[in-house]
Amino acid sequence: MARAVNRFTMWLANRSVKLYALARGWVVLAAFAVIYLYLALTFPALQSAPGGEIVSLDAGFFYTPAQAFSKIASYGEARIFWIVMYLTWDVLNPVLYSVGLSLFVSWVLARALDSGNPWRLLNLLPLAGGLADLLENLSIVVLMAVHPMQPLAVAWMATLFTMLKMSLLALSVLPVVPGVIAAAWHGFKVQ
Repeated sequence: MARAVNRFTMWLANRSVKLYALARGWVVLAAFAVIYLYLALTFPALQSAPGGEIVSLDAGFFYTPAQAFSKIASYGEARIFWIVMYLTWDVLNPVLYSVGLSLFVSWVLARALDSGNPWRLLNLLPLAGGLADLLENLSIVVLMAVHPMQPLAVAWMATLFTMLKMSLLALSVLPVVPGVIAAAWHGFKVQ
């Protein structure tokens, strides 16, 4: 067991180091430009799509299974469209924003903390948030696909993944302000 934990820790550390290697200023700016362009081109179309006026489950922090089932039912026939969206658009969306945010956090922390500092692993939090988002999407797709069945376990899993996503993304942003202050203290030079 200890060997598996050690391997996983090394795997995480390697991912973190790769993000730091990629986190150049122009790469971070390009990532945010891609995210902005993606959302600007697709979000208005989704809002005007059937069921687009419904505030989705993944927009809140917490919902009960009863609220989830009610929301799923309110989509009506548009559920088919939204299943496709959750399996396409809302797969690419978390990948883009989590990688972009990880690169930004990496850029900031590379200038705020020495290379051996264990806090530099915070650059992985956005990726964990993105993974929680993907698991949340999968849970919501299952709820939509099996409607009118109401699997309580899946509804609670969707809620759990939503809360985990929101929490991890909030924690991802926390090191940015002190990181920028520390980076400014170091003259924005890589440490």
